[in-house]
Amino acid sequence: ALTMRMTRTAMLETLSEDYITAARAAGLNERSVLFRFGLKNAIIPTLTVLGLAFAYAITGSVFVEIIFTWPGLGSYLTDAIVALDFPVVVAVTLVVTVLYIVINLVVDLVQASLDPRIRLG
Repeated sequence: ALTMRMTRTAMLETLSEDYITAARAAGLNERSVLFRFGLKNAIIPTLTVLGLAFAYAITGSVFVEIIFTWPGLGSYLTDAIVALDFPVVVAVTLVVTVLYIVINLVVDLVQASLDPRIRLG
């Protein structure tokens, strides 16, 4: 629901821009205006929300494994905390953090490839 609401809001904001009016005045059909100009520019904030939601889902799966006692990284982390195995706790925290950072980096790279206004560096 959050993604749909974000896409709708970004699309409504984009469709009120001057270049959309100019594209319509140039005689382009509505489908071309919506997809080529509207959605291409409205997808950037939506992509950010999708990337964060995906990162939250991946990191949140650790807590789901802990709650439902499923075998995986969450139960491994719980066992390490109970046994006071600090290197394992640090390693699991580091893995989850690096995974979160990599997902955000991929989202930033995709945004830079879609929008020429975004510069890397």
